[in-house]
Amino acid sequence: MVSASTGPSGARVVLYFFFDFQDSSKQSFDGLLRSLIQQMSFESEHYEARKVVSDLFHSCKSGTNQPSTEKLKDTFVRIVATFEGVHVVLDALDECPPGSPSRRPILEWIFGLFANERSSGPFIKFFITSRSGQSDIESRFNSLQAYKQRLSVDSRDDIHKFVHDRLEQEEFKWLHESPETRNKVISTLMERSGNM
Repeated sequence: MVSASTGPSGARVVLYFFFDFQDSSKQSFDGLLRSLIQQMSFESEHYEARKVVSDLFHSCKSGTNQPSTEKLKDTFVRIVATFEGVHVVLDALDECPPGSPSRRPILEWIFGLFANERSSGPFIKFFITSRSGQSDIESRFNSLQAYKQRLSVDSRDDIHKFVHDRLEQEEFKWLHESPETRNKVISTLMERSGNM
């Protein structure tokens, strides 16, 4: 996780999840949700997020039962609503296999969040990477012409330039308040890009 916040009432957070075809826990929808929830709950100054996680824990008989995917989705949305802004980086979405039981639900969940945001839902932005040629992913995102930016990259220099340019845009200006966090965002994205 890479995060920066301005205090609980105006907190913003950047969350990161890397899909990995070699690790089944990094291909599951529940694994994605658990990771994002955990990252938000670790915000040391953000009591509201920890309270929502505590409620989930108690609703599962103090950890005796595992939460359902629906409970995890609800918990994610409830925690996001406690932040001023949430940016989610989903790296290598294509490494969640097309025939897996998670890929389609993940895509449907992302698009459900887009629909809710447009009707006054919580502020959340996604930065999603995937190899080209993934027809299901491409077709879903092609339906969001006004909401997407598409970039093909061929080298590490291109990736670095893209990340740097994106972080200069207005929606990421808050990262300039913490050069350490900004540099961590850049280095993490560069490291995880693996010269794709």
